[in-house]
Amino acid sequence: MAMNAYITEQPPMRESNELIKEYVILSYTLAAVKRNRLELDKKARSLRPLFVQAANIVVARIEADLALAEQLLRCMRIDISAEIPRMPQEGLNAEINNRISFYVSELFSKKQ
Repeated sequence: MAMNAYITEQPPMRESNELIKEYVILSYTLAAVKRNRLELDKKARSLRPLFVQAANIVVARIEADLALAEQLLRCMRIDISAEIPRMPQEGLNAEINNRISFYVSELFSKKQ
C-alpha cells in the first residue's frame, strides 16, 4: 500500500510516459477498429456477421485496456483530458496495425 501511495504522489517519468503513449495509441486503435467495423457492416456479404462479431469482440477488449490505462493515469494524477499529443503519422499507423494484429491474433489463440 505504501508503494501505491508513492506512485500516486510521484510517478516515475518513464512509466508515466509509456502509459500516456499506450493510452494515445489505444485511443487511435479503437477509432480505427470502429471505423473498419462500420465499413465491414456495410460491405461484407455472407461473412458479414462473423466479421462484425469479431470486430465487436476486439472493440470490447480495446475498450477494457483503454479503461485500465485511464484508471492508472488517474491514479498517477495525470490529466488525460488535456490535448492528446501528436505522433508521427507513419509511426502511429504502424503502431495501430501492430495493436490490431495483436488483438486479432489473441482472438484466435487457443489460450482462451
